[in-house]
Amino acid sequence: MRSSSLQIFIFAIFSVFSFNAFAIKQVIPLKDITKVDTVQLKCIASEYEVMLPIPERWEVKKASLEFGYYNSAALLKRTSQMVIGLNGVPLSQIKLDPQAPEGYAEVDLPPLLLENDYNSFRIAVSQHYATECELPCMPELWTKVMMNEAKLNIEYELKPVPLKLSAVSNFLFDPKSFPTGNVHIIGSETPEDDFLTVLSMTTSGISLRYDYRKTYFSYGQTIQQGKDNVLLGNYEQVNKLLSKYELSMEGDGPAIKVFHLPNRYKNTQRAEDEAEWLVTQDPTYALLVIVGDNIKDLKLAAETVDIMSIPFPHSQSMQVKEFHMPEIALYSGKQILLTDKEYPFKKLQYSTRTFRGFNSSPADIVFRVPSDFMVKPNEYVELSLDIAYGAALRIDSALNILLNGHHVGAIHLDDSSGSIITGYKLRLPTHLFRGGLNQLSFSATLTPFVTENCSYVQSENLFLTLFDSSTILFPEMPHRVEMPNLGLFFVNGFPYTRWPDGYESQVYLTSNSNLSISSALNLVGLLTQKNGYPLFGLEFTTQTPTDYKGELIVMGTIENIPPLYFQNSPLKIGEEHQVPYPVFESWDQKQALAYSRQVSDVGDEQGIIFQTASPYQEGRTMTVYTSKKEEGVSNLARAILEPTVQTAAIGDLVFVDYIYNEYSHQLFGNGLDYQVVALSAGDTYMTGKAGMISKPDYYLTKDQRIYWAALIGGLIVLSAFIYFILRRRHQQRS
Repeated sequence: MRSSSLQIFIFAIFSVFSFNAFAIKQVIPLKDITKVDTVQLKCIASEYEVMLPIPERWEVKKASLEFGYYNSAALLKRTSQMVIGLNGVPLSQIKLDPQAPEGYAEVDLPPLLLENDYNSFRIAVSQHYATECELPCMPELWTKVMMNEAKLNIEYELKPVPLKLSAVSNFLFDPKSFPTGNVHIIGSETPEDDFLTVLSMTTSGISLRYDYRKTYFSYGQTIQQGKDNVLLGNYEQVNKLLSKYELSMEGDGPAIKVFHLPNRYKNTQRAEDEAEWLVTQDPTYALLVIVGDNIKDLKLAAETVDIMSIPFPHSQSMQVKEFHMPEIALYSGKQILLTDKEYPFKKLQYSTRTFRGFNSSPADIVFRVPSDFMVKPNEYVELSLDIAYGAALRIDSALNILLNGHHVGAIHLDDSSGSIITGYKLRLPTHLFRGGLNQLSFSATLTPFVTENCSYVQSENLFLTLFDSSTILFPEMPHRVEMPNLGLFFVNGFPYTRWPDGYESQVYLTSNSNLSISSALNLVGLLTQKNGYPLFGLEFTTQTPTDYKGELIVMGTIENIPPLYFQNSPLKIGEEHQVPYPVFESWDQKQALAYSRQVSDVGDEQGIIFQTASPYQEGRTMTVYTSKKEEGVSNLARAILEPTVQTAAIGDLVFVDYIYNEYSHQLFGNGLDYQVVALSAGDTYMTGKAGMISKPDYYLTKDQRIYWAALIGGLIVLSAFIYFILRRRHQQRS
């Protein structure tokens, strides 16, 4: 007996310390870590910066970055080179050889230089085509770096999770984690609607902490190893699971506690009928327990976890007493600019920036406008810019303004003595902006006054500073947009995030299986990251809605979706399907559609998304995610997390198929890819502010024939009225 106890003790100690014994090795495409693309480095000097994230819980042992590049065949090898640095420290220098214009670099990243933060990886080139008397920006001065095909090789160990609830805000659900976040949610096997709503709130808060990072959620009744777990339920349910791991939650009321992730092994040293369970803990992952006496208490505890955004408290557990959220308004989600309100650039996460030299990188400001803004003619967005620029600039120097990649304006830098300008007004028509995400970019073109051949070119005076006191102001604009439009859904979750907390929106699950719930939680995570606010108001139900007045999301297999939902859909599925097929290219896609009635089948894994007017309320929207099998719905819920799928999903009908990409497999070792086909094939309708629109307005805008019939009828009635008035006056005079 003493020997058996000693074996158990030694095994437990070994298990705890062996979790960190082996480093994790990964080869990850850089495009899955941060936003990168091919970059062209021009002129005699140019540089490019990439921010490499390192999560708080990683202890990096070894890292390197690989990328390819092409340089001009006109460069001088002796004086042309590429310098690669990390956090300001030069790591490597590469000669740009015109005889070998295609190159490949593998740069070691010393762990001592890598911080658990965002690290600056910088590529700078010095390029020359002559030993003397050269112009600084000749066309042959270029190097193209293929950062979209770059790979990060990294080897790391996981640090132990601090047993403090403050770890929730800065350690567990870290946006610097890559390539994805992975969280397992544990709950009841047959959850009620109220519990599903609390699950949704918890998922929403976690995905919000991951920020833009793609995050996968799974749901079940047991602990999963190799990822952080979150357990929700009442005290009886929670302790039933925890007791298997010799853990417990004491007390009553809403509470939160963090444990190291427990695990169980069978003692193989004994006979099968006498086998004992050995309990160990993995200190590199966490089990976060959220508990309450009832659904109200559980909701209070979940809401508290969602808003824990600072490293407090440092205790392992918390008893929750009360919770208050700030007041929110319509259209106040992530990065949203409201109308008739002046925003300094500083509030838009822009810091004062100085552009230097011939080829400085642009400065970007990313913001959103409500997706249902109705653009009116002769309305303008006002920019008020505060700038300063250097002396002795040539007359063709300018500050260029770009909106969503298109040039929309410029400021002529025509004072050779230099200048400080406060409040430079620039008016941009509102129709240039798009509903949802917009990017305003500033790019400086600075040319020295003296550029003659063989003259010394002074570049130290080539600067322009754009101050963060500059402002942007949108005019008052009505809320009115034509739907359906899946593109808006994948920009900021519209119309389900019109209220930033998801109020007046509901998710209908046709099944409450673990796989179905996992699919829905992945969708909730996506909506939250697009919106930037926890979805406390989003409701869940497994009962078919009968008269729901809000925005509706439906998720389930084709056979479980009510036939009513297919009646007005662009793709009608039943005993006979009605399928739209584009016949030819046309300015109006709907006029180029042929419709086929057929008896056929949907692929087992093919995902289908369609959006149409709600069958219960005018001006409201229903979006359906479906497939033939639950596995297909699950794959679809994961596919929509991919940026390539989100970009292609427009119109009102989307088909998602899974294909093999040989080039991607050869490059990154993963050939999974997506083929997305999007159509606009259904009826349109209008929606207004808060989703409300009058019945006459709804039907007049739903069908142009009704609109023109009403207009012509109104003109006939008005003409008849005027005719009878004039006729009566004529009779009275005579």
